[in-house]
Amino acid sequence: MTGAIAIMAAMPIWLPVGSAGIDHLILPLILFPALWATLFFYTVLENSLPRAVFVMLAIIGVNIAAAFWMIRFSGLS
Repeated sequence: MTGAIAIMAAMPIWLPVGSAGIDHLILPLILFPALWATLFFYTVLENSLPRAVFVMLAIIGVNIAAAFWMIRFSGLS
């Protein structure tokens, strides 16, 4: 679940801006269950636990870094 939340936090970077500069809100709401299910089933079906942990931590780390980068350099702070 942490991975899906981290991916959602970074979504404004790779999702297009909507009309009038408003971000699309429905895409993260629809994609959250799909992202959660994908990450969940990957960790359940992966044979190597250390590799699954590494992949999940890498995904979480990259998305958290992207979210902080977006906040820092987009003028939101």
